[in-house]
Amino acid sequence: MFNKPEPENIQNILNRIIKQFGWQEKSDFAIIINKWEDILGEKMSKISKPNKLNDGILTINVDSSVWRSEIFLHKEQIIENINKLYGRIVVKDLIIR
Repeated sequence: MFNKPEPENIQNILNRIIKQFGWQEKSDFAIIINKWEDILGEKMSKISKPNKLNDGILTINVDSSVWRSEIFLHKEQIIENINKLYGRIVVKDLIIR
């Protein structure tokens, strides 16, 4: 008779569509927004907000210059946390405003 094809995982289908339409960076940014507290921790995530991701550069808005300095001190760790979340390099640098 006929062989039924194996059902495909919905995540695989979505990933293929995202790549096909060039939405990877938009998808990555949406995940960063949703995981912001996990990436920065509760305290720093409340005083900051990811603003945009463009060519691997993540722009973050921060409430005050004091917190800007604090986040700058943790810049490399933040980049590492984000990239570890994805298992690949998504963010190469941060701009903190």
